[in-house]
Amino acid sequence: MKFNHQYLGYESEEQRDLYSCNILDDYGVHVGFCKYYKPLLEFETVYIEFINITHQHRRRGHATAMVKELQRFNYLKWDGRLSVDGRKWYESLMERQLV
Repeated sequence: MKFNHQYLGYESEEQRDLYSCNILDDYGVHVGFCKYYKPLLEFETVYIEFINITHQHRRRGHATAMVKELQRFNYLKWDGRLSVDGRKWYESLMERQLV
């Protein structure tokens, strides 16, 4: 799996740096993307705004791999705004003690 992180810029109103990440499988096929941000005063903390995996690639561990990728370098926090499917996935991460 490959993750292509891209800096989107500084959002002055919220005082945070914005990032996106394209998620590619082992064959280079785009399977989804993620948007996250780092608040100005919390240099080691990343807040995941959303992770979107294409329908045909869901339930294969791509979103979980994205979380693990971000955890390698940062402390993760969640804003709590999750879709119904996202809530189920997040709860499964908690049960498996991945977050």
